[in-house]
Amino acid sequence: MLYKKTVLTALLSVSMGSASAATDYYSAVPVAELEAFFGTAPGAITAASADPGYDPAFEGSGIKDSFGFVAGDILSFDYNFMTDELLPELADDYAFVSVGGYVTRLDHVLGSNPLSASYPYERATGYLSVSYTAQSTGTLDFGIGIVDAFDEFIDSALLIDNIRIMRDGSEVYKNGFEDIDPLVMGIGDVSIGADYFGIGPTEDATQLLMSTTAVPLPPAVWLLFSGFVALVGFSRHRRHNS
Repeated sequence: MLYKKTVLTALLSVSMGSASAATDYYSAVPVAELEAFFGTAPGAITAASADPGYDPAFEGSGIKDSFGFVAGDILSFDYNFMTDELLPELADDYAFVSVGGYVTRLDHVLGSNPLSASYPYERATGYLSVSYTAQSTGTLDFGIGIVDAFDEFIDSALLIDNIRIMRDGSEVYKNGFEDIDPLVMGIGDVSIGADYFGIGPTEDATQLLMSTTAVPLPPAVWLLFSGFVALVGFSRHRRHNS
């Protein structure tokens, strides 16, 4: 089974956020650290939100690698966006792709579907495939990330597998997270493993998981937050309908 907190000390060549000394718990990092990691302009990750005015990026995790692309190369990968957010009109968490510092949204809470009670998250897209075609020749950073939108309290996660680059019909790069790749870098709550609560990899035996999980809050804070959600949800509902 793949566990959320299995640290990629071998696979990832950079520190992945802050760890609690008591629990060795790696957590999501503030959006400003994600922007620096992906080399984006300030506000670029929030701009990828479905509703930047209401759902700014708050914190998250991500991975990146640097590739020497030839114009026409096709980079593809599989992903499964998962979330515990049940009110996307309040907080529409999302995943994104960064290519050379330019950010586009990959998927979000509104694109997910309800899951069975035995699943670790309430909603998911299921594994989907996506591809990007290089428009020019040169070396670019390619990254994938996920962020909490609006708040830091309800988590979302992203499974990734089978990253490939095809050139003129031939495979020139493949990463199914089976072997140690010192070039891949990560930040935040990132881990690798095999089966994840019944969800198997799409290629070979392992897959990568990143999440927006932060250091757990004390119960008293959760009680306070439950009232805050009700107030903010009511306020935003009124604003959207005024």
